[in-house]
Amino acid sequence: MSQEQHFRKIKSPKELGALIHYVRKNQHLTLETVFALTCLSMRFLSELERGKETAQLGKVLTVINQLEPVARIKQILYFHNIAIIIAHHLSSSFIKNQENKGE
Repeated sequence: MSQEQHFRKIKSPKELGALIHYVRKNQHLTLETVFALTCLSMRFLSELERGKETAQLGKVLTVINQLEPVARIKQILYFHNIAIIIAHHLSSSFIKNQENKGE
């Protein structure tokens, strides 16, 4: 699924299910994890991703609302880890510079 497909109009339950499946997989979440986050049955989640036409809208929104924060948390953790790596690299470079000045 391309970036453009994220923003096009969803025309059917099957397309919505495919998008939810894509987002879940892209976040490396299992159905079991989404089950734990939403307390919705595995059967419901599986049918939702397959595009079941009679999925209850309230439950669909529960899934969507749980996937979005998980993506944001992962993004924050990713950038936090990058910041730690950069800080470590900078401090190592600074220490080496100080040691070289002392020689």
